[in-house]
Amino acid sequence: MKPQQVEIAFDNKAIVAFNAGVLNWEIEWSNIERIGYRTTGNGPWQDDYFLVVRTKDKPARFYDISLDWKGAKELSTFIDRLPDTKLPPEGKLANSTKNISVTVWPSAKSGQSVEGNS
Repeated sequence: MKPQQVEIAFDNKAIVAFNAGVLNWEIEWSNIERIGYRTTGNGPWQDDYFLVVRTKDKPARFYDISLDWKGAKELSTFIDRLPDTKLPPEGKLANSTKNISVTVWPSAKSGQSVEGNS
């Protein structure tokens, strides 16, 4: 059985994920607290590099977006170009083999863990 392809779409209103063409989830930009990158020790045989979106919900919700999903690299580029994005010294963690996350947006939280306290 072929795995179903997840696709990410976005505009100035929201980020949405589709699984096999069916809406899986949607996050409005106004409900996003922070965005960052996360790596795990699972690579290179398993997916181990993600964009992470943390919502303002109480408790916060976390959405992992695999950089292998269709549209995810374009979303990453879009986020990199947001006016309040700041890459920390760790960068985007692209070559990390640790279980770690780092915030890139908003810049006031740059370098902090995406999953950590506000």
